[in-house]
Amino acid sequence: LRDFEYLFETPGTSLRLLTPSSSNPHSMEFSAGFARLLRLAQGMDCQKRKTAGGHVEYENQRWAEAFGLSLHLASSRDALVESLPPPPNAEISQTQLTKIQAATGELFTALLREMKRW
Repeated sequence: LRDFEYLFETPGTSLRLLTPSSSNPHSMEFSAGFARLLRLAQGMDCQKRKTAGGHVEYENQRWAEAFGLSLHLASSRDALVESLPPPPNAEISQTQLTKIQAATGELFTALLREMKRW
């Protein structure tokens, strides 16, 4: 996941990944795959308090791995979203603006689709 973060920081990469492509109709779109990854990680380690069953002799440490993974997912998501807009005060063409809007729309559509399934 850290590699995703570095990949997204490369100029133009996230725009190419999020823009729908018709060159390979059999491949899963990146936005759908990324949204599915986020959905699978949602609630991966729900903490439920035990109220019966006696004394707890050890503390479950699974939360540490889940917390670390969620931090990596969050930083990858931030890098992906922050790399789409152009730098402030930069000249942007209408074509480039249309591509950014299409990529952002594709990402939000995939996220909403996965939220509906969850």
